[in-house]
Amino acid sequence: MQTIKAQLIDFCRLNLASQEAEIQQRLDALSESRNQETKSTAGDKYETGRAMVQIEEDKARRQMLQNQELTQALDRVPWQKAYEQGQSGALIITDRACFFVSVSMGKVKLGEQEYFCISPLAPLAKQFFQKQAGDLVQMNQTSYKILEVA
Repeated sequence: MQTIKAQLIDFCRLNLASQEAEIQQRLDALSESRNQETKSTAGDKYETGRAMVQIEEDKARRQMLQNQELTQALDRVPWQKAYEQGQSGALIITDRACFFVSVSMGKVKLGEQEYFCISPLAPLAKQFFQKQAGDLVQMNQTSYKILEVA
């Protein structure tokens, strides 16, 4: 199970790094666009264009900050440890799906098996906390029987 958790951590790291690179490219392009804006005789048009670019830059900066916060949260996940109860860093195998309590990354496919990377703050993750193999968890009229916690 540790190998699976290591692969999931690697996937999350690569995904976050890729997202950060895309955001940085967008920021660079927006900065270049803003710097190339030339003042025309229609001053309002110039100011409106710069304002629109500034709005997009602010949005990209917020996305970058969120991405960096997710990366930092991922770095704090104690995934190397084996667990007997659900908590951050645990891999929880149920009769319905497999969940890795780490950061919210959605569905990840490793080989033929699908895993859901979920945040410890997610309602389902909170339901798994302090539960162990054999326990039942109820969420949105769906029950999950925990088969294994690692």
